[in-house]
Amino acid sequence: MAKKDLYLAKSFEELALKWKDIPNVKNVKYESLLISLKKLQKSANEHYLRGDEEYACILYMKYFTLLTLISKRDEFNSSIQKQIQTELGGHSVCMSLIERLEKIKNSLSSRYEQKYCQKRFKDPEIEISQTSSTKTPETENIDISSFSIISNAELFKRLKEKSTGTLLIDVRFKEDFEASNIVYSYCLNVPGNMYKKGT
Repeated sequence: MAKKDLYLAKSFEELALKWKDIPNVKNVKYESLLISLKKLQKSANEHYLRGDEEYACILYMKYFTLLTLISKRDEFNSSIQKQIQTELGGHSVCMSLIERLEKIKNSLSSRYEQKYCQKRFKDPEIEISQTSSTKTPETENIDISSFSIISNAELFKRLKEKSTGTLLIDVRFKEDFEASNIVYSYCLNVPGNMYKKGT
């Protein structure tokens, strides 16, 4: 699958600004929200299959953000949870989308870095400015995207290093997530209990 040229941002952090404009859905009916979720999922899948990773990433993030907002509503109950599972797919579908989003994120981060580096080397003035004012981190050449399992300490380290652009999707129950008091810009809580395992 050929990937579409980058056109929406110059970094993953810049791209993240484009999915944070979710409108207030506090008073929107669940039926309407479910329709929006299905449209987001369908459109995200289509853009991904066309190789447009940037727009697919934005749509997937809006999808999970909206899903998170729904789970936090006071009136959220087992009946609504079951309806979500029926309309959007079960646990396996949710995990598949999360894995796809992580794959897209890793790909985009690498592509942004490569494009930025190529531009820097083509422009001597930019290269001189960057090398004279910025100290190269010792871990710059380490490809952290190749790791699939990390320790709590490594996760904490990545979250502290803003340059890594780590995307964190927390699947703990809502109560456990809120009790942890995580403060991180690229963190979404998609409670695992919203989806029935094995479906």
